[in-house]
Amino acid sequence: MLTPAMFRPSLIRGPAKWILCLLLVLWCVGAAAAPVLVLKLQDAIGPASADYIVRGIAKAQERQAGLVVLMLDTPGGLDSSMRQIIQAILSSPIPVAVYVAPEGARAASAGTYILYAAHVAAMAPATTLGAATPVAIGLPGARSDKDKDKASSPRRLPTPWGPKS
Repeated sequence: MLTPAMFRPSLIRGPAKWILCLLLVLWCVGAAAAPVLVLKLQDAIGPASADYIVRGIAKAQERQAGLVVLMLDTPGGLDSSMRQIIQAILSSPIPVAVYVAPEGARAASAGTYILYAAHVAAMAPATTLGAATPVAIGLPGARSDKDKDKASSPRRLPTPWGPKS
């Protein structure tokens, strides 16, 4: 029989509820005895952070961890570093959970794509996710001086009452 007491809000709220659910799933599959490696990335994504994540995932494999948790708070970063991190996540035999935290954190630009690549993606309350173009520095396709001159010259817009030029 259903009673009103069954519909009360849970006493466990926010990130604790998701972490508890994740631990319950790990326990059910027998991985609760294996260590969980937590990596924190709270800055722009660059070569140093990519190396940190790649080495962290390799260390988790050495330790036979059951899970790698990447706590992420980033405004984005370099395309090449993002690709290194994504390749490490996708080739990892150990599940990688990306958790955007703490409250107010963001996974913008390259961080969005890293979150997409994760085996488990989770976000704390009041965090944001948004895609933009990851930055590629020094690649061909930069504006030439001729393009800059065209962009800086004034354009005449057609008007309904004047001659069209």
